[in-house]
Amino acid sequence: MVFKADGKAILIAFIGAIIATTLIVSISDQTTLMTSDRKINNGTVTALAVNTSLDLTGRDLVGTPVTGNASVAGNLQNNGVTIAEGFTSGGLRSVQLTLNDTAAAYVGKSINTTYSYRPDGHVGTGTGAISITQLIVLFSAIGVMIFVVVMFIREGTLGKLIRGGK
Repeated sequence: MVFKADGKAILIAFIGAIIATTLIVSISDQTTLMTSDRKINNGTVTALAVNTSLDLTGRDLVGTPVTGNASVAGNLQNNGVTIAEGFTSGGLRSVQLTLNDTAAAYVGKSINTTYSYRPDGHVGTGTGAISITQLIVLFSAIGVMIFVVVMFIREGTLGKLIRGGK
């Protein structure tokens, strides 16, 4: 029978494709997380003492942040409450909320924050790194296709056809 080995080749290729597809999905998800910006809408934090910084979620700010409070209309940035990029005591880059001397009235109070940020582990923009990261998914998919073709050549009738029917 000429088609006797095709069942084995189909089974091997099917199992290999399932395993590879599972890995590609997790790689793709991680790539999306590493290359996209995130946003916090109306997050609430409690202000610390004057001239201290509170580390917020994120590494880099994207755009203009907005701070607010239930008792004050408008943006609190005009009243000494700022969100800016800074460094933690350990030297890591972070988004930080800071109150200067004019914001003493907000110490210990809830402050609403809205800002877009790039998370830790974000692949930098404008460096070509995002394209390289996305190529990982493409090459993974090409690898799966090569695996399936090789299995059919090695185990199936396609290989016998190429080798001349031996």
